[in-house]
Amino acid sequence: MSTGMTIRGWAHSETGNVRQQNQDSWLVDPEHGVFAVADGVGGNEGGDVASKVLVQMVRSEAETIGELARAGGSGEDGRHRERVLNTLHSQIEKANGEVFRIGRGRMSTTADVLAVSGNAAYIAHVGDSRVYLIRDGQTTRLTDDHTFAEKLKAQRRAHGSDSEEGLDRFRHMLTRSVGNQPRVDVDTIFVDVQPGDQFILCSDGVSDALGEQRMREILAAHDGPDRPRALTEAAAEEGSTDNVTAVVVEASAGFADVDRSDDRLDTLRKLEFLEEIELFSGLQPQELLRVLPIIYRREFGPGDTIVQEGEAPDSLYMIVEGRVDLISEGSDIGSLGPGEHFGELALFGGALRSADVIPTEEVLVLEMTGGDFREMTEVQDPELGNTLLRNLLTRAADRLRETTSKLVDLQKERDDSD
Repeated sequence: MSTGMTIRGWAHSETGNVRQQNQDSWLVDPEHGVFAVADGVGGNEGGDVASKVLVQMVRSEAETIGELARAGGSGEDGRHRERVLNTLHSQIEKANGEVFRIGRGRMSTTADVLAVSGNAAYIAHVGDSRVYLIRDGQTTRLTDDHTFAEKLKAQRRAHGSDSEEGLDRFRHMLTRSVGNQPRVDVDTIFVDVQPGDQFILCSDGVSDALGEQRMREILAAHDGPDRPRALTEAAAEEGSTDNVTAVVVEASAGFADVDRSDDRLDTLRKLEFLEEIELFSGLQPQELLRVLPIIYRREFGPGDTIVQEGEAPDSLYMIVEGRVDLISEGSDIGSLGPGEHFGELALFGGALRSADVIPTEEVLVLEMTGGDFREMTEVQDPELGNTLLRNLLTRAADRLRETTSKLVDLQKERDDSD
C-alpha cells in the first residue's frame, strides 16, 4: 500500500464438530485493504446463501472502498472519516436489501467488514460475529454483540445491576442481522492503526470457544498464514458446536516508514481516557468505540483562544493534557485540567459561551461537535445517544449551577467594592 504500511491477511473456515453445512463466508483482499466475515444464521433457511451474497457484494466494491479509504490519509480528517464509514454503512444496507429480496425475510447473516488504509481502520458491524484488535500484548473487542442477552445486560446496567443470571438462553438470539428486515441498523467504528497491530474477524463459533487471552496466545505462537487455521482448530478442540471461521489481518511497517498515530492518544488510550470521564459513565468499551468516530484530537498553545465569550456554541472539549483558564468579563473564574471538560451546552444548541477559555500551556483536547452529537442521538444510534444525552444533561446542569454561583459571587464582590 502506498502509505508504507504493509497490510496482510489470511483466512480459514471449517464446518466444525456439529453442523452439516458451513454457512460462514469470508473475504481477504489485502491489495485493497478490505476484509470480511459473515455467519449465516443457522436457524433460518438459506443462511449460507445470505452470507455468500453479502461477501460477494463487498468483494465487488472492494476496490472502490479501498481507494476511498486511501484517498484521505490520516484518520483525523473528519470529513474523510465520515465518508468511508458512510460508504461501509451503505454497502451493508445494500446487501441487506438484496438478501431480504432473495429470501423475503427468511434468510439472514451477520456481517463484519474491515477496511484498512495507512494509520486508519474502518469497521461496519451487524450481529454477533466479532472483531478484535491485538496491540502491544493487549486484546480489545471492538464490536458489540447484537443479541437479546446483551440488550438485557445493558438494561440491567442502567438500573445498577451487573448480574448475568439467566442470560445464557438469550446469548444467540440476534436483535439485528442482515436480510431479516427491509432495513438494518449498522454499527460503524473507527480505529487508528499502529505497526504490529493484528485484527481478528471471526464467527461466534470461534469467539464462544476461545477467550481473548487464548486468541492472543495462539496468534503469538504461529506465523501469519497459520494463525486463522490455528484459531479454528483450537475452537473445534474446545468443543465449538458451530461453524468456525477466522480472518487475521496484520499491519506492519518500519517505524520511519509510516505516519503513526500519536502514541499519547491512540484508540486504546482514548478509551481509557473516556472511561474516566463522568460524561461517559455507564458505557461499555464497545459502546465508547461507537462514539469515537465523532471525537477528534485537537492541540492548542498558550495565547490561543479555544472558546470566546459571547460566541455561538459549537463543540464539547475534553482536556487530555494541559490546563486552561476560564475568563468572564475580564475576570478569572477558574481553571480546568486533565479529565475535565467544557462546552456541554453546545451539544444542545444552547446559549452563547459564558467565558473565554484560554490555554496556560500546551493543551491536548478531544472535541465533539454539536452537529455530530445530534446526528448520533437522532439518527445514527439513538439508544446509545440517549444514554450519552442523559449523562450530558446531568453534567451540564451541574456545570451551569457552578458557573452561575461563581458569577454571582464575582458580581457581589464588585458591588461591595463600589
